[in-house]
Amino acid sequence: MSLDFASLDHNCNVIRREIEEEFKNLTIVFIPHRSGERLKTVTDKANNILGKSHGQKIYDYILMNNIVESDKTAFMGLIPNESILPRILGKKHYTAIFFINADDFLQNENSRHLLYHLVWHALSLYLKQTARHNTVKSEKDVKIIKPERGALNRTHNSLMADIFGAILMESSGNKGFIEELAKKRCADTMSKRAGYLAEYFPYPIAYEACRLLYEDIKTTLKEKPRPLHQAYELALEIDETYDDNSLLQWQSFCMPAQEMAWNDYGIPTILGQAIYTSDDTNVRALAYQIAELINVEPSSSFANNEYNPFATREIMRRQHETQCEDIFGRLVSIAALQNDSYLLRQEAEKQNERLAEGKINGWCAIALDGAASAFDNSIEDDALQPSEMAAQEYYKIQRSLSWSQVEKLGRTAFFIRRTKNKLPLHKFAEYLPQDQDMNDLRSYFQSKGAKPKRNSDENNSGENSNSGDSFQDINLDEEVEFIRARLGTAQK
Repeated sequence: MSLDFASLDHNCNVIRREIEEEFKNLTIVFIPHRSGERLKTVTDKANNILGKSHGQKIYDYILMNNIVESDKTAFMGLIPNESILPRILGKKHYTAIFFINADDFLQNENSRHLLYHLVWHALSLYLKQTARHNTVKSEKDVKIIKPERGALNRTHNSLMADIFGAILMESSGNKGFIEELAKKRCADTMSKRAGYLAEYFPYPIAYEACRLLYEDIKTTLKEKPRPLHQAYELALEIDETYDDNSLLQWQSFCMPAQEMAWNDYGIPTILGQAIYTSDDTNVRALAYQIAELINVEPSSSFANNEYNPFATREIMRRQHETQCEDIFGRLVSIAALQNDSYLLRQEAEKQNERLAEGKINGWCAIALDGAASAFDNSIEDDALQPSEMAAQEYYKIQRSLSWSQVEKLGRTAFFIRRTKNKLPLHKFAEYLPQDQDMNDLRSYFQSKGAKPKRNSDENNSGENSNSGDSFQDINLDEEVEFIRARLGTAQK
């Protein structure tokens, strides 16, 4: 059951007043709505929006933007509003627009923290635009200012937004919230949540610093004339202690953990594999830290023939090659006895179905399909042995297929599943890394696929689609570029 709409609306009004009392030239416009009712809500609340400063400009821009067609909770951006008087006084007024889907939340506290999280992004843009020594001036004809894109920028911003929100929640009477948020982020990182990009939420690595700093200033925070501004500065201060390498270390744990979660492994198993099989000391240390924080005993139990993204690549490569060899050897023997390649093609089809579910160990479908074609062609020539020709073709293709390429297939499959899209085979062709060594695989999947259809209205069993923690709509192309850069090129 989703959060009561009246409670959400109340939280929006309380936080809006807090912001506008402290930042006089910033207007906050929260537009809470139910799933499928965003455009209707905008038109129903037209008078409220038009009543704001520069309301007509804001209303027109909202209706012209395709964000009204989405349902995802999001910060739309900062709209600069300039009139004659502010220009004379050297000041400019800004309006921040937020769409809040009530169905994204189950608890009142979660909605309040997310509102603070979103507001941080607006404050960040606002303070940069109004800084006395600001060297980044917006163009005169700019209609809306949005947060900087890019994986690391987005991760730093999310970290600061979480810290900002956690401090304000704790200082407003939610005792223990700084720690509870860290536990929530850890659990989400090791769970299936469609649309939730856990790599952008590294708050657990900074939780202890946030807690200690808050303990030092909590008695004076409420006495300060500008508590929101102080919380903002504290978030900046903590973020400065975590450089890009720190965030990449979080992602080195987070991405394998997400892959395992989407392959239906539980939290004890994920932590256990990170601790007992990873050769990255930072990953092991972080896994120990998380296990202690959430009070979970890591499990060392794991099936030897399953893909383990925490394990060393050499171990996984040998395991994969052994499985491929066993599969082909068994099937080609049966094909020779039956004088029929059907089982080779059937196994290739099954492997592609498993690939779509993230199962990549033993994936050799491209070689099995090639072997089946060679088998069929040789039947027509009495001088050739079908099984020998099939073997020649299989090993020719298999020798050109590295474990690195198979890993890229698996990560692409995982990523697309996480964005709630259906996964027809030709999705792989669209989103595979553009490396030259992927050309044959790209052609293979292009030959298999029909035009893909989105499945945004359906959830896979066991997946939690309440993903209101993400502050922007997911851009599949951008996120795939992140996967290519972070996980693709590193596998050479």
